[in-house]
Amino acid sequence: MTDPDALAPIVREVYVDADQATAYSAFADIGSWWPLETHPEEGDRTRTAILEDRQGGRLYEVAEDGTEHEWGTIQAWEPPNRFSVIWSLHAEGATEWSVSFTPEDGRTRVVVEHIGWQTLGSGDELRATYDWQWEKLLELFARSLQGG
Repeated sequence: MTDPDALAPIVREVYVDADQATAYSAFADIGSWWPLETHPEEGDRTRTAILEDRQGGRLYEVAEDGTEHEWGTIQAWEPPNRFSVIWSLHAEGATEWSVSFTPEDGRTRVVVEHIGWQTLGSGDELRATYDWQWEKLLELFARSLQGG
């Protein structure tokens, strides 16, 4: 039996030295910081990732030959406060992740919450993988805002 705590939402946060609107825009420009060399669907053929800036828009990658592979759909688009994505990369079903941006003491607190693990047959295993991956992704995002 699966441990219910193993399927709890993943919540990760990072503080960035940027105002709220800048942090939001930078995160939404996902192709500029997402580690496509290690997190694509098309392998080393991936050229970029695109997040369409509207509710109902797509989050997808584009391969060198122009082939598109959809990662998800924008569920909510509320600049500069938050957005959420229905993440449909898994054959078993979809999960959802949201990113919120809150100004705090001249910086911005960026929080990712990833939910819906119970919809996946192997949700506990995937959740464990995503838990550490979100931590690394937020580190990469923060570094991208620092120019590194």
